[in-house]
Amino acid sequence: MEQKFRDTRRQDQAGPFRLGINPETQREAANAKKWSELNTTGKFTRATARTTNLAVILLGAGLSTVLMYALFSELYSKNSPTVLYGEACERIKASPQVSKYLQPPYIFHNNPPMSVRPKHRNHHVSSQLVLDSSGKEHMLLHFYVQGSPPGSSSHADESFFESVVHRVKDATSTLGQMSLNELAVAVQARAERTLETAKQMFRFLSGDVTPAPAPPPPLVRQEKKEVKKESGWTSAFTGIFSSVRGATRSTPETPRTVPDGKMYDEGEVHADLVMNDQGYYEFRYLLIDVPNSHTWSSKRIFVERAEGVRENEPVMRWYT
Repeated sequence: MEQKFRDTRRQDQAGPFRLGINPETQREAANAKKWSELNTTGKFTRATARTTNLAVILLGAGLSTVLMYALFSELYSKNSPTVLYGEACERIKASPQVSKYLQPPYIFHNNPPMSVRPKHRNHHVSSQLVLDSSGKEHMLLHFYVQGSPPGSSSHADESFFESVVHRVKDATSTLGQMSLNELAVAVQARAERTLETAKQMFRFLSGDVTPAPAPPPPLVRQEKKEVKKESGWTSAFTGIFSSVRGATRSTPETPRTVPDGKMYDEGEVHADLVMNDQGYYEFRYLLIDVPNSHTWSSKRIFVERAEGVRENEPVMRWYT
């Protein structure tokens, strides 16, 4: 009997923790008086406890509702700074004008570049709400874009899976543009290269000496033919211009700098969105100053530009 009681007690526990309902709680619930058996003080005490519990539950439900509403309005509202920030980033990625100065893929962040950038990244969208002279509401966005270093691979910072996806897409697009004859030639050339590589590997593993490639043919030095000397005043006249031409060719050419062809690795983004009559924000301008806005030789790239926006449109800069 005692062994059976111990087994039953052991099943109700998991180590130091008790499973199920505490027997003491069951006894308290069984000993609790009914509402009709309570006096005035007991009824007031129980009503106060039940009301307090109900108020706590309603308060928690209300706070959860407010939190969910704020979260969904921030993430899915068309006028949310987060949504407008994402739309601006997508327009920058799709702009062919930006790709002339910044090499993709792009990284967007809200901290200033170079030495001013802190160790941690600010994930809050930097935005400001202002009113113009006519009373229209504007939302200003300010963030930064970072491209790949000039000359590096476009997919250098991508993961292995992303690089495989890009390779498959490139191969699919290339195959789609080839005819059947071109495809057959490409497959045959690929098979020949694979076979030749396998032969070389077999020779290397078996110890056979690979024949050295044939030496290039010797260069034949051509003798310059002597040109007849012109006589008379024509030779003197031609000699003057030939000397001028020779002097011009001997001068080293200075490299012509093309400022529009220079590549950058970072830029400062400014966006001005004005509220239309329907109550939604639309882009007045979306521009990038490369490498930043406080450099006197910065280049301005317009991604979106409404009518009336000047080339040297003043922008507002702030830090959060």
